Amino acid sequence: MKISRFLFFLISLILLAAGTFWYARKFGLPLLELMQWIQNLGEGHYEQPKNENNGSLITNKKGKVKRKFQLYKDLVATLEQLTTTLKLHQHQQKTLECTREDWISGLSHDLKTPLSSISGYAQMLESSSYDWSAQETREFASIMNKKSSYMMELLEELTLTFRLKNQAQPLAKEHADINEFIRRIVIQFINDPSNTEMKFSFVPAPQSIHAHIDPIWFQRIIENLISNAVKYNSAGTEIKISVSAIEQHLFVVVIEDDGIGMETDVLDKLFDRYYRGTNTHTTPTGTGLGLAITKQLIQLHDGSIHVESMPEKGTSVRIIVPV
Repeated sequence: MKISRFLFFLISLILLAAGTFWYARKFGLPLLELMQWIQNLGEGHYEQPKNENNGSLITNKKGKVKRKFQLYKDLVATLEQLTTTLKLHQHQQKTLECTREDWISGLSHDLKTPLSSISGYAQMLESSSYDWSAQETREFASIMNKKSSYMMELLEELTLTFRLKNQAQPLAKEHADINEFIRRIVIQFINDPSNTEMKFSFVPAPQSIHAHIDPIWFQRIIENLISNAVKYNSAGTEIKISVSAIEQHLFVVVIEDDGIGMETDVLDKLFDRYYRGTNTHTTPTGTGLGLAITKQLIQLHDGSIHVESMPEKGTSVRIIVPV
C-alpha cells in the first residue's frame, strides 16, 4: 500500500514537473524573448531578437509570426509597429543632424569671402595713413553694401533649403488657372527693361488647365527657371515657355532656349547645392542655390524636373506637376 502511494506520488510529481516544463516552454519562453525585444528597444537597438543564424526569433522568413508566439500576436504586432516608428525617428534624427552640420558648414564657408571683403574695406576706411576721397569712400560703401545684401540673400536661401530638406516648409495650395498664371510671369519678364535684348514667347495649352499649387512658391519655380535662361545666355537668345497637359492628371511647363547650352558634366551637377561664396567677385548676383531650391519646391508639389542641353544647341527644362 505504501509502495502504491509512493508510486502515485512519484508519478504525480513527474507529471507536475512535465506540465510545469511544458507550460513554461509554451508560455514563459516566448514571453522572455518578447521581453528581450523590449529591452533591445530600450537600449536603442530597433530590431527583433536574433537567433544563432542571425534570423528573427519572432517571425519566419515570410514575416509571419511563428507558431509559439501566436498567443502574443497582438503584442508582436504592436512591438513591430513601435520598432518601425523608433527606427524611422532615429533615421530622421540622423538626417536632421547631417543637414544641420551641412548647413553650418556651408554657411561658414560661403560667408567667409564676403565677410573678408567687407572687413578689408572697413580696415582701409579706418586707416589713418591715407585720406580717401569722397568718391573712393562711396565706391567702398557700395561694394560693402552689395556684399552685405549677398550675405542676407544667402542666409535666407540656406534657411529655406534647410526647411525644405526637413519638410518644415508647408504649402498653401490654391486653385489656379495655369495658363494665366504662367502668362503673367512671362509678361513680367517681357516688361523688365533689363531683358529688352532677349526674345520671349509664350505658348499656352489649347485647353484650360486648373490645378492646386502654392502661388508664391510655384511663381518662384518658374521665375528661377526663366531667370537662369536669361542670366546665362547672350543677347538675342529666344526663350520659349509653353504649357501642356498629360490627360487630365498632369500639366507640363517647358522653358527652352536656343542659347549656349551645357556640357554633360554640368548637367549632372545642376541641382547640387553649389555655393558661390568663394567667387562672389565674379558672380555678384545669385547664391548658386536657385536650382537646388527649385527642385525641392517642385518635389514639394509632388512634381518632377528634367533638363536636356547640348553646347551651342540650347537648353530645355521640363517640369511635370500633378493637377
